[in-house]
Amino acid sequence: QASWHKSDDLIEFKNIEFKLLPPYSPELNPIEKLWWWLRKEKIHNKIFKTLDDMMDALEFEFKNITHARLKTLCACSYL
Repeated sequence: QASWHKSDDLIEFKNIEFKLLPPYSPELNPIEKLWWWLRKEKIHNKIFKTLDDMMDALEFEFKNITHARLKTLCACSYL
């Protein structure tokens, strides 16, 4: 419910209902699983000399992740 996630100018549609997530609910947000995987499996226990080095490592992982792996990581029964 961050302020940048809300807008008074949002166009509402009759067939779409918007629901705000609770303030802290990583289990309801599929992208959180991707961030967890990146931290746990790809950059855990690595020392980067610079922030740019870490960003390069993350960019490499993003460019090389398969659609199947991404779908598995972000799968949610409620979507």
